[in-house]
Amino acid sequence: MSAMDHFHDVSCLRFKEWTGEQDYVRVFFNQDSGSCWSAVGRAGGGIQSLSLGLRCWYLGITLHELGHAAGLLHEMGRPDRDTWAHIYWENITPGLESAFAIRSDRRVNLLGDQFDYKSIMMYGEYAFSKDGVSPTVRAKASGVVVGPIWSKKQLSPADVRRLRGMYRCDGNRARPGFPYDVMCSFNKHLCGLESSSGAAWDWRNANSTGGYLLFSHKKAGSRPGFLVSTNMHPVGKPSPKGHLGCVRFWYLLQSDGRAFLKLTQAYLRKVTQLRYDPNTSYLLWESTSTTEEWTHVQLPLHVTKPFKLIFTAKFDGANDHGTIALDDMELLYGPCRFSAAPGGGRRPNPAAFGTSPPSVAARVAGNSL
Repeated sequence: MSAMDHFHDVSCLRFKEWTGEQDYVRVFFNQDSGSCWSAVGRAGGGIQSLSLGLRCWYLGITLHELGHAAGLLHEMGRPDRDTWAHIYWENITPGLESAFAIRSDRRVNLLGDQFDYKSIMMYGEYAFSKDGVSPTVRAKASGVVVGPIWSKKQLSPADVRRLRGMYRCDGNRARPGFPYDVMCSFNKHLCGLESSSGAAWDWRNANSTGGYLLFSHKKAGSRPGFLVSTNMHPVGKPSPKGHLGCVRFWYLLQSDGRAFLKLTQAYLRKVTQLRYDPNTSYLLWESTSTTEEWTHVQLPLHVTKPFKLIFTAKFDGANDHGTIALDDMELLYGPCRFSAAPGGGRRPNPAAFGTSPPSVAARVAGNSL
């Protein structure tokens, strides 16, 4: 999180949690090895991995791997490397020589910058040493000590210039249009929403083109279930999008007793905050009324601060059965406007949940509001 914050501070890059994008980076803890690695730039074709192994948990190393994901190559792989650094090939751990390979000038855009010993992408003198004491790289410039990557605390000025050049940054302001709307039909996945109360919320397939989220009394009993969104970026200041956004969704609440579904917005100090504070959380909406059909809700919310959304569902202890369901959730960075609901496929008939008479028909996504 600290490494991502640093990128946010110095460039227009913004790391956001996955909400259904086709191409994305999976940062994972590599328990099988101590290796640290990442693809360079956007690989395409879906998920790409970034490994942080047992020996990678330093700010400098994490900055280095995120730099790769953003598109930065190793500094000692520049076409002009041999002018600036000497490689001791005989001291490199066998099999790892490719880490020091020079890239041809046809494949590398130097962006007008000179070789940078202080780059977060520059290996230290003993990187991949076969015995830990024999140097593998040395600066040719007199008196220059590169130092290990793990000891570095930030991107170098040259790293920042290169990122801004590649992404055409205006200082550290986010690119125009960011943040983006999130529209989740739940047809294929949950868009990053997680049940923070075990498996209390289930994802279900209604049919070949439809999915929804289900919270049932049979599984949850009287225990509450929390469904938590990813951390959401705020709009910039000033923003042409304004200070108000909109969240909308369809819900179904069926019960033979008391039950409720509510939505809370939790404000965050920064978008990389790992836990939200109940003291900065505010109730946006609550329903205790049972419904015999899918009902659409849309609510305004402030989007000038980082935030996350939390759905809470609960049945009273006196219930014998009940079902609470969610479908077609949208988070829009703009005011609420009445329009047709998104096409998420036909929702399941409430009768399919076993608590409604078969004559009750479900509303479908194409209905006007």
